[in-house]
Amino acid sequence: MSTEPNSSLNAAAPAPLRLLLDVIERLGRLDGWLGALCLVLMTLLILAEVLVRALSRVLPFIPGHIPVACTPEPSSAAPVSGAVDASGVEFTHEMKVTRIHESPRVTKPYTEEQWQSIVDLGHAVDRQLAQQDVRLTMGGEPTFVSVDDRDGAEW
Repeated sequence: MSTEPNSSLNAAAPAPLRLLLDVIERLGRLDGWLGALCLVLMTLLILAEVLVRALSRVLPFIPGHIPVACTPEPSSAAPVSGAVDASGVEFTHEMKVTRIHESPRVTKPYTEEQWQSIVDLGHAVDRQLAQQDVRLTMGGEPTFVSVDDRDGAEW
């Protein structure tokens, strides 16, 4: 067992704290003004760290965020001044479909004769499109047509 009075206390401390306590203990054994000065400086450093850690936990709750400068380009940087009040926003969304023009609508089903005339008109339109070599496709229109291969399968 060690003859140093605080050795058992220092041994129970976590490694970083144990190192610090050992340094303070050794500095305390220095004689004269040098030992006293080292002890005072070490104590001030420890107190400064404790103060900084305490303030770093408290300050965010008091002012929130403290911007130093705000700029898209460093050359136009200027200090931010003023205060920030609590802000709020409400989002709303509305979707509505309305008719621009109300035209007469069919309210009864077509008769067999009316429906057959619609089908016959559709066949007549198809014949005219085929005679004029008009081809209908489904899907997106091509955004590019090759000069060299205009009739390629991809077009």
